[in-house]
Amino acid sequence: MDHENLKCVLKHNHGKTGFQSPYVCRSVHAYVYMVGICCRNLKRFAPKKTACKMELLGQWDPEHELIIEDPYYGGQAGFDTVYEQCVRSCRAFLEAVEQDIAAKKHR
Repeated sequence: MDHENLKCVLKHNHGKTGFQSPYVCRSVHAYVYMVGICCRNLKRFAPKKTACKMELLGQWDPEHELIIEDPYYGGQAGFDTVYEQCVRSCRAFLEAVEQDIAAKKHR
């Protein structure tokens, strides 16, 4: 992890100092969603045939910022902006999934 990443992680009080690298697991066909930060990587890591919904994380951003920009072009502020956008989008995504699960239980 480079200095900019580490500084952002520590600023937001996370104990972890590393992130998972993207990969495709063999059981991806069992998943409902495959979420990526950019179209290029989403297409690159997506299996050829899958029923999962392949979507950009930014689709769930309540502030409607679909594209999550590369933070390296915005200095330290770029890392903070990307972090905040990812947190907003992840929270909204998880809320939508929870609502979907609850709706399916009541059918």
